[in-house]
Amino acid sequence: MGQIYFHEHIVQEILKEVHEAHDLKDVGDDLDAVINAKNGIYGFNGLQKAAEVDSKIRKKYKVDEMVELANRLSVRRIGYMTYNEPQIDEQTKMLICLDQDYHGIIYDTALKKLFIKSFEDIVKKVE
Repeated sequence: MGQIYFHEHIVQEILKEVHEAHDLKDVGDDLDAVINAKNGIYGFNGLQKAAEVDSKIRKKYKVDEMVELANRLSVRRIGYMTYNEPQIDEQTKMLICLDQDYHGIIYDTALKKLFIKSFEDIVKKVE
């Protein structure tokens, strides 16, 4: 299963900025929404709620661009809801997508706030 790892010090800088800057309140709310969707995925309508969050985040942030850039660095393509492994259930697939969403928000915010110039500046490794 593909996984993206970011340099933790950059992530922490972004998260600090998100929590301190008033103009990034919506970014903080979106990160919270992803975390809440992950935590509630096995609850009542959890999968449906997670899918709604995923759809909203992918429209608003450069998640798909980040996944495509990660695919170029990875030996194994990680894709968006396309990882074909028979033993993986729908909740697990959605958890993968939500993890991509979280990282996509961080990536997009890092670009906009000029913490980084490219994906390679933030990515530590892709498996």
